[in-house]
Amino acid sequence: KKHLPQMKVTAIDISSQALKVAQHNAKAHDVEISFKIFDFLTQELVEVYDVIISNPPYIAQNEATEIGDSVKSFEPKIALFSPTDNALIFYERIAGQCRKHLKPGGMVFLEINQRLGAETLALFKDFNHSELMKDLSGNDRFILAVK
Repeated sequence: KKHLPQMKVTAIDISSQALKVAQHNAKAHDVEISFKIFDFLTQELVEVYDVIISNPPYIAQNEATEIGDSVKSFEPKIALFSPTDNALIFYERIAGQCRKHLKPGGMVFLEINQRLGAETLALFKDFNHSELMKDLSGNDRFILAVK
């Protein structure tokens, strides 16, 4: 928003605490952002967007014991763990929402579970372009898709 001030930016999260932190950051950087409490799994987006960026919870409940304390101790559980054993539940919902609420030519950027790169990418196979990108450690970490 700082570098593209003409853009309308909406930030959504299920956590009011997370939104308070984001509001504080927006104020500190003197940018105007709309903030909404939103449950992505039960609510439907209303607007149509040019870009959707998300880093949803992507660790399945049954993977919790595999996650180190260095991660679990510093992040809220709601930000890390899927509410079910389906680690793709948010991605399935995002892909569906993008089909309805992303403009043609619009882009979606997602941080993903490194173990589920191919499965996550497959959710966007009907987009004009989709690719799996690696992080600095060489792990599958991001999806970029263009509708």
